Amino acid sequence: MVKGKEHQGSPTEPTNPTQFAETPPPLSSGDYSFLEIVMAMQHAMGQLTEAVNGLKSKQEEQGRKLEAISHKVYAAVAIVLVLGAILTFFAKSINDTITNRLLAPVYLQQAIPTPTTTPTPQRNVR
Repeated sequence: MVKGKEHQGSPTEPTNPTQFAETPPPLSSGDYSFLEIVMAMQHAMGQLTEAVNGLKSKQEEQGRKLEAISHKVYAAVAIVLVLGAILTFFAKSINDTITNRLLAPVYLQQAIPTPTTTPTPQRNVR
């Protein structure tokens, strides 16, 4: 019945315990296996995070290299197209120049007759 009187005090008045535990709670027995597991998992997650960050940076570097290569390919195609257009524009005159130089000696040889010695006609004196 004493207990009932202790709990019926005014709500504003704090109640103080009159009895304390006679034995302290047992301390942990030194089993840190759960903590070791958590720390090992944290270490593994740190390694995974570092590996993923390394892969991201390598991927970005490869992307920059591919962009540089594609720019070089576009530049090479543009140069080939410009040179092709110039050669096409001047193709007839280049063709005429080449054929005139190659065929000119043949024409000259045929056009200029070589001097031949022809016997002079002799008069028949009878």
